[in-house]
Amino acid sequence: MKKTLLTLVAGASIGAGTVVTLPDGSTATAELPTSSEIYDSESVSSLKLVQTGVGKAARFIVEKSSSIEGVAPFDEAGQVGDVESAWVAVSEAAKSSCEALPDCEFTSMDSARNVGDATTATISGGPIVSIAEDIPELDALKQKILSEN
Repeated sequence: MKKTLLTLVAGASIGAGTVVTLPDGSTATAELPTSSEIYDSESVSSLKLVQTGVGKAARFIVEKSSSIEGVAPFDEAGQVGDVESAWVAVSEAAKSSCEALPDCEFTSMDSARNVGDATTATISGGPIVSIAEDIPELDALKQKILSEN
């Protein structure tokens, strides 16, 4: 019933507690919907692995979207620490990508960025390399971020 009510009142200006008569003649009380009732889909749209003063971290943007017509997507930014396994995996992939390029000498990775399916890494004192391989640790980090937000 809540989904029907949300569809009926989308864009309308009624407040929580208002009694609404539904098309079948029954009544329902309008409730203030929660974020999870409005935004039914979410993904990590941008993820950047960085080195901070306290260690390695991931800065991210989670994009939440709704199947309710007229509801705009909502972006939420944040940062999590303890991303060592993802950092090591991306760094190894960056090293492989660098070794495949002429004039690229891998020393270490400064940072990495993942947007959609594209992952790049900045080599210390070197170029930005594209990483073509799938990195399961990066996918696991995204799932962890979504489960904690």
